[in-house]
Amino acid sequence: MKAQAGGRYELYAENGALLLRSEVGRQAQGGGVTMLVNRLVARAGEEFTVIRANDLDAISAFQSAIAVQEQGKQTGVIQISLEDKNPEHAALVANALAQSYVRQHISNKQADASKMLDFLKSEEPRLKADLERAEAALTAYQRQSGSINASDEAKVYLEGSVQYEQQIAGLRLQMAQLTERYGDDHPMLKAAREQMAELQAQRAKYADRFRDLPATEVKAVQLQRDAKVAEDIYVLLLNRVQELSVQKAGTGGNVHIVDAALRPGSPVKPKKALILSAATILGLIAGTGFVFLRRNMFAPQPRRYTRAGSRSCGALRP
Repeated sequence: MKAQAGGRYELYAENGALLLRSEVGRQAQGGGVTMLVNRLVARAGEEFTVIRANDLDAISAFQSAIAVQEQGKQTGVIQISLEDKNPEHAALVANALAQSYVRQHISNKQADASKMLDFLKSEEPRLKADLERAEAALTAYQRQSGSINASDEAKVYLEGSVQYEQQIAGLRLQMAQLTERYGDDHPMLKAAREQMAELQAQRAKYADRFRDLPATEVKAVQLQRDAKVAEDIYVLLLNRVQELSVQKAGTGGNVHIVDAALRPGSPVKPKKALILSAATILGLIAGTGFVFLRRNMFAPQPRRYTRAGSRSCGALRP
């Protein structure tokens, strides 16, 4: 890369071919290269060597330099640290990583809110129709039968059945949301189906306890229950739509940057005191070992002495 006057520069390939011309602060593309120079401190005509790293190598180097760990156990506070030869660059990259995570979190939250909002708005006409139908049926029954004077046992049955129907209706809406978001085979949806089957079995057992109630009271209680449950579910949906609308339009989330990364005042590596002490100990060990080795290899050999003996034999004649 060659710097030009007025904050401009030119990028050349290894064979000298011109790839692109641009200026500081503007992203440029050319020759299969996309480049953005935010700052250029150089005289006109000064040349630089620009190295393009492989994507996998760059990612691996970044992952080895960055460290992300939780402070304490289940505190929810995450610390990001980065080792680099340039302290200012280390602080900038650590802050950029934290801000990128916050932006990504907000973007994902807004996307989820938008998707859920669309689903709930599609369900609103159906739930409103169910509410109008239940209220119309209750009104027609009251006109036909007059005022409804339920017994104490019927009131107990109404209260319990309303609770069961509210739970079942809410769970049914939740299952529809899970199906829309994850599909039919998600573990959360399977767990919701098991919970639905259990609630329906409990509702059936509860209804059997009031089997001896008069048919007129059972009919009146069922109509009141259906109207009450339809109204509660519709109000719940409207409240949820309002919450998601605020969440979709908002720019906040439950992730915040507590402390920004600062430029360190002193390098963390190398630790000179530790290196000097280790070198001293290793030098003493190596020197002592060399002395013992030299002594064993060049020590004088002891002399060996042998004693020579003589033997004479004689003969006697008689």
